[in-house]
Formats: sequence, structure tokens, C-alpha cells
Amino acid sequence: MIEIVLPGNARKQIERKLADYVRIGVRECWLVSIEAEIVAVLQLSAQEVKRLGLYGVGDRVRSAVLPDLALPVRLALGG
Repeated sequence: MIEIVLPGNARKQIERKLADYVRIGVRECWLVSIEAEIVAVLQLSAQEVKRLGLYGVGDRVRSAVLPDLALPVRLALGG
């Protein structure tokens, strides 16, 4: 699952979405902050939400669920 975090998103709103994803069996979520230019990769389970990695511009985001997947982080606009 990829979730775009907008500047107006409240922490509680994101936590509710993550809880929904856990309930439907999503094992991994990428939280993408356009404003901060970062991607946080989270492992989801009923026991916990664990951050597996934090990636910035120039890094390659890697998935634990899809080990062959690696995507570059780039600037959203003008970069």
C-alpha cells in the first residue's frame, strides 16, 4: 500500500488508515511525504507497526514484501 501524506493530514488520521490496512491484511505501507521529500516504509501486523526504513531524495526505496522492487526517490516538482 502506498499512502500519500498531505500537509493537512493529522497523525490520528494516518493512524486510523494504518489500522484499517492492518485489519484487511496489508503487510507493508509506504508513507510518502511530498512536502518532506521522504518515504517511510512500514511493516504492518496486528502486534505493531514497525518502520523498516526511511528514504530521502536520491535513495532507492526497497520493499520487504516484494524484495525485487526498488524505486528511486525523486523530487515531486521541478527536480
